[in-house]
Amino acid sequence: MLRLAWLAMAGLLWIAPTIAQTAFTPRDESPQDFPAGLGRDETFYACTACHGFKLVAQQGMTRAQWDDSINLMIRRHNMPPAR
Repeated sequence: MLRLAWLAMAGLLWIAPTIAQTAFTPRDESPQDFPAGLGRDETFYACTACHGFKLVAQQGMTRAQWDDSINLMIRRHNMPPAR
């Protein structure tokens, strides 16, 4: 019985990322809620496919830090590369 419980737990942990990705609900945000600027709309829609834009807007990262962060999301989370 204990073995069955461990197998069930392992199975849940294995599929949890898939469940989390399909359970995403859009945020109550729009690009117009943020300052106008080059690439604002494209960035908004690319980022809000997975998380709220306020998370992105508050980071204050340098260009190099963003490049590292985006490359990590591409590798680890299968984010489509930016155009």
